Amino acid sequence: MVFLMSKQNIEFKDSGISYIDKIPIHWNIAKVKNIVKIPVQTGAGEEAQDKHEKSIRYIRISDFDLNGKIKPEVAAYIHYEKGKNFLIEKGDILCATAGATVGKTLFFEGLDEPSCYAGYLAKIRVNPNKMLNTFLLYQMRCQIMDGFRNFFVKKSTIENISAKTYSNMPIIVPPLNEQKKIAEFLDKKCEIIDKRLSNLERKIKSLKEYKKSLISECVTTGLNPKNMEFKDSGIPWCPQIPSDWQVINPKILFKQRNQKAKSGEIQYTASQEFGIISQEEYTRKTGYNMVKVLKGFDILKHVEVGDFVISMRSFQGGLEYSNVSGSISSAYVMLIPNSKFVNNRYFRWLFKSSKYIDALQSTTNLIRDGQAMRYSNFALIKLIVPSLNEQKEIAEFLDKKCEKIDRLNENYTKQITALKEYKKSLIYECVTGKKEI
Repeated sequence: MVFLMSKQNIEFKDSGISYIDKIPIHWNIAKVKNIVKIPVQTGAGEEAQDKHEKSIRYIRISDFDLNGKIKPEVAAYIHYEKGKNFLIEKGDILCATAGATVGKTLFFEGLDEPSCYAGYLAKIRVNPNKMLNTFLLYQMRCQIMDGFRNFFVKKSTIENISAKTYSNMPIIVPPLNEQKKIAEFLDKKCEIIDKRLSNLERKIKSLKEYKKSLISECVTTGLNPKNMEFKDSGIPWCPQIPSDWQVINPKILFKQRNQKAKSGEIQYTASQEFGIISQEEYTRKTGYNMVKVLKGFDILKHVEVGDFVISMRSFQGGLEYSNVSGSISSAYVMLIPNSKFVNNRYFRWLFKSSKYIDALQSTTNLIRDGQAMRYSNFALIKLIVPSLNEQKEIAEFLDKKCEKIDRLNENYTKQITALKEYKKSLIYECVTGKKEI
């Protein structure tokens, strides 16, 4: 493709940077520090301390939405700490220097306050005689930033790009009139894409809320609540239940498995997102390495197919169900269901319902990291038990209904991924001069 700005074909030259590739012959490559009005800073200057001596707003890159606006729920004020925060103002480009958001950039639109402070960010304030803010920001939101990030990020426990490294980032510098046309073109195109993305995200959120509500309703009221009589259950988390349902002590329904793990068993972990999966699979999915026990297997427990697992995070997202057999951390509690009362599929849904999770949370005192949820917590919550036939009917209904919801959400998620990739590719083609405008 050839970039046309004045209806004439433009010759290209090698930019000298692999992740940028070719650019129009009359464009230049420069370092960020050569086009900014104020150098990139890690902050902590007296400038910030002098302007705000009282309470101030402290923000991070994750506190912004995709459009560079502060999220409405963010309202944290902390005391200024010299050496950690710096002053930012409307019009600055902010770049994350560390953590999970490293490499993320945004244009700061400002707040109600005239200024505020930020940490773990690099600040770029562009010289308007050399570069448009919007054009630079587009460069830093496409494959160019990916290439730069992959080249410079240190492969350590915490990835980081220093402010000094940002200042040496090579960027493309077309004539200002061409920057303006490209930025205006991308503004229009990206606005259309962003609207489609927002619409898809709303659909996903709506379906998730519907699924959550559907599960809670079905497992606590049955499939035909309008045609049922109800009674007081005597339990706070579900005060009214169908008249033919029982309330049973969980110790009758589930007993603990105290079996020790055996040498050679596959080691599993409990995850709210993925369920019970092997440590290797968890590492593949998340990138986090798990500590594998190579000897002293007496610190591990055995988990069997059909067990329900209480993990230290169960108070956040319910109990997990095991489809596998092997070894697992001794911090977990394995529950063996009593088949006289329990249909596993029904209780899989019950233990993931919002009402049950809320009840589980009520047994804790806001569990802190490192503390484990125990069988004693689980035993405090009396459980509602339909007949086995009704449990089976509810489980089959939820299996089918939720599978359809999940398929829809999966399709929407794929569309979002494709749109984001298209947007990134479109921006790259434009800011490197390869797309016809």
